[in-house]
Amino acid sequence: MYTSGSQIGNSLGSFLSSQLCSLSFLDGWPLIFYLYGTVGFICAIIWFVFAQDTPEKCNFMSEDEKLYLYAVIQQRTKSNEGSKEEWENIFGIIILLNLASSIFFITFGSAEMQPWAKSNKTVPVA
Repeated sequence: MYTSGSQIGNSLGSFLSSQLCSLSFLDGWPLIFYLYGTVGFICAIIWFVFAQDTPEKCNFMSEDEKLYLYAVIQQRTKSNEGSKEEWENIFGIIILLNLASSIFFITFGSAEMQPWAKSNKTVPVA
C-alpha cells in the first residue's frame, strides 16, 4: 500500500504521455513537460502552504497529538543519540547508495548503439 502510488503513477503517466504525444497542439511532446511541470508546481505550492517545520507551528493538529509527538521525539533522541548502531546504519546506507549508483552508471554508460538504431545513410564528405 505504501508504494502503490509509484506503480500507479508510472503506469498512468506513461499512458498519458503517449496520448499527449499524439496531439497536434504544440507538436504534442512538449505538452508532457508543461503538464508535469504544472502539476509539480501546484504540488509544491500546496506543500509550502500546508507543511510546517515543527508540530507547534501546525494548525491541523490537536494539542494531544503535538504532546505525543514531542514525547516520542524526546524518547528517541535520548535512547539513540550517537550510538554505534546508528553510525553503522548511516555508513551502510552510503555504501549501498554508492554501489547502486555505480551499477546504474556502468550499465547505462557503457551501452553500445543497437544495430536497429543505426542509420544506413552515408553522409557525403565535401
